[in-house]
Amino acid sequence: MTIRNALNLCILLVYAITLPLSGVLNATERKAPILAVIDFYPFGYWSKNEGSKEKEAKGMAFDIADIIEKYSGITIDAHLMSTPRAIRSASIGQNDLLFSYKDDLMVPNVTWLGNVGCLVPLIVPRIGSGITTLDDLNKNKKIGFVRLGCFDVSRKERSYIKSVPLNDNFLMVKMLIRKKNRCNRYQQCRAKRVLKQPGHY
Repeated sequence: MTIRNALNLCILLVYAITLPLSGVLNATERKAPILAVIDFYPFGYWSKNEGSKEKEAKGMAFDIADIIEKYSGITIDAHLMSTPRAIRSASIGQNDLLFSYKDDLMVPNVTWLGNVGCLVPLIVPRIGSGITTLDDLNKNKKIGFVRLGCFDVSRKERSYIKSVPLNDNFLMVKMLIRKKNRCNRYQQCRAKRVLKQPGHY
C-alpha cells in the first residue's frame, strides 16, 4: 500500500470517528475506535505462532489498521469476529468501523465511506463438477456459503440452489477438496488465493 492510499484511509477513518452512531453503546466515549474484522481469510483469520499453542489474529484488515495507526497517530482496537457478529455489531453501533464492501441489505444503518476489499463475487467449481456456465447452477448443485454471510443471505431464497452453510471459508475449501460441494462462492481476491493451491481442484 502506498503512502497516498494510507493517508486516504486515514481521512476516511477520521471522518468515521466523527459520525454519530446508533445503538445502545456510545462509540464516542471510547478511547480508541473499535474495528470489527470479519473472520474471513485473507481479511482476518487466526494463526498459530511457531512454538506456541496460542493463536494470534492476523490478516489484511489488521495490516491496514497498523498502517492507519502509523500515519495518523490514532490507536485502533481491532477485534476478529465471526461474520454474523461483525455485521450485526456494526449495524447497531457497537463497533466504530467495519471493513466490507457496500451492501445495504447485509449492513444497514451505516454510512459507507469507501470500498475496501473485494467487490466482484466469483464461483469456484471443483474439477469434475460439470459446472462450466452460470446456467449449470440451475441443476440442483450443492454450493457452499459462509453461514449468515453476504452470499448466504442474498442467495438462500433461490430454490434451485442447494445451499450448504458453513462456519468459515477454510471449511468450505476442505469440503470442495473432498468433493462434498460442487462449488463454493467467494469474492474475487479470495478466489485467486484458493486457485493458487496446486493440485486440489
